[in-house]
This record gives sequence, structure tokens and C-alpha cells, in this order.
Amino acid sequence: MTKTTTDLSTISLKQLYMNGTFDSLGKLRVNQTGYPFVTLLKKNKTTGKTLAQNIYFSQESGKTILANFEPGNLIGQAIAGADVAETKNSDGETRYKICLPSEKSNYESKSSLESAFGIRAEEEGFNLKAFQQEFSEQTVTTVPSKEEIGG
Repeated sequence: MTKTTTDLSTISLKQLYMNGTFDSLGKLRVNQTGYPFVTLLKKNKTTGKTLAQNIYFSQESGKTILANFEPGNLIGQAIAGADVAETKNSDGETRYKICLPSEKSNYESKSSLESAFGIRAEEEGFNLKAFQQEFSEQTVTTVPSKEEIGG
């Protein structure tokens, strides 16, 4: 069931990297229904453990990614200009999605504007603290093979 999203606020993926929210990016993966995502990783300097957060692509960006890449590919260069959108669905649940600059939408992406204006803007409205709390300790595993994902 598709849920309507409201209250869109964004931050550039670049800005999240620059402020230390994550320090590594996993390979492209897909869930059991074929929906693409990547894992943002951050090494906890105190414990030495790796913190991870899976983040899915928006619908349009997911289509673009899957048209150009396969699970297991490194896609950092392809998503370098992307934004992370913090949204609330109709049930009030917070969701985070990666949105590519080329995504058809009604707004110019934050990273696109930053590049055009030659500035680094502040993250207006994006709840960075809540996003950072979504990271959890996880065992980082290898990307499943095409056979494992039904490809």
C-alpha cells in the first residue's frame, strides 16, 4: 500500500558525509521485493563497532538506479549529488529516502542549489539528530548474489 508523504525536508548526502554522520557507503542492494537501498556506515571510534543504517531510494530515484546499476555495484559517484529527504507518511511515521538530482519533482534539490550558488547551505528543517539515532550496530555482510535475490 502506498502512503502519501507530507512535510518534506532535505539535506544533501554530501553534507551528511562532511559532518561525520557516515564515513562509508555499502554496495547497492535490493530487498525481497526488489526495492533498492544502500547502507550508510559509521565506525564508532569509542567501541570500534560499525554502526549502520539502511536507506532506501525514493520511487523515481530507485527506478533510475536500477535502470543503470545492478545489486552489488558501488554507486557512490552516481549518488554524490543526491539529497536525503526526511518525510512523514500519512500515519505520521518518519521515513528517509535518497532522492537523485535528476528525479522528476516539484523542487530543485538542495545539493543542486548549493552547487549552483557555490555555497554550503544549512540543513533547514531536517532533523539531523533523529536521523543519526537511526544508526544501529549491525553485522556488515556481503551483498547477496543474483541467485539469492532471484535475479
